[in-house]
Amino acid sequence: MLIFRRFVVILNYIKYIKFCSQKGFMLKTWPIKLAILTLILTILPLEYGFYYFGKLIVCCVAVYYCSQNYKKNLEKQNKFFWYFLGIAILYNPIIPIHLLFRPAWIVVDIILIIFLFKYLKLNK
Repeated sequence: MLIFRRFVVILNYIKYIKFCSQKGFMLKTWPIKLAILTLILTILPLEYGFYYFGKLIVCCVAVYYCSQNYKKNLEKQNKFFWYFLGIAILYNPIIPIHLLFRPAWIVVDIILIIFLFKYLKLNK
């Protein structure tokens, strides 16, 4: 009985994914919304572990959109490939780039939030 319930849940999830992909919403934009939320939270004074986790999330999202824009191969999209590549390099957690003081990161985060909102509006 438990296996049957899990199977039904998996089938419903697959139907939901197909429905979302046919309608063209939510599946393409959730990573960038997650990055925006993370960047908004990194403006707050929190512990260093959260900033490291936030850098990891933003870097992964930037790499994902970098690969998506590379696949599109349009002239308009190639500049976004370079933008997201720069974001991935700036926010990579493996070899971190240290800015001189915390307010510099806050300014960079706010600029990136504005850029990601504009990218969301542009690709809807």
